[in-house]
Amino acid sequence: MIADEYAYIGRDNVINRVLLIDGAVLSSDDKAAITRVTAKFGSYCLDTDVADDNITYSDGTVSLTLGLVSGIKKGLYTVKLIVYDPTMTNGKAWDSFTVFVDNWDACNDS
Repeated sequence: MIADEYAYIGRDNVINRVLLIDGAVLSSDDKAAITRVTAKFGSYCLDTDVADDNITYSDGTVSLTLGLVSGIKKGLYTVKLIVYDPTMTNGKAWDSFTVFVDNWDACNDS
């Protein structure tokens, strides 16, 4: 399965997405102005305003641990990011990318 990113159910793999405008990183002021980020994929929605450990935002980078989302199922998802700041109170549709969520068995898994 070809996807932009991969996540594994029950695993700590982190997907980092750097927010870019026309291919360039955000200015320090733009990075600091962001107040909230959401990620919608399938029936799931992660929100930095909710005490959710599966999405964080720091210094222009959104970090996702989709394999640790409660109840996540194997499959291909399109993740849609929305970014908020004081001038974009309704949020800006920022980026979308695909993630394939799969199982990754280890020696100690039953």
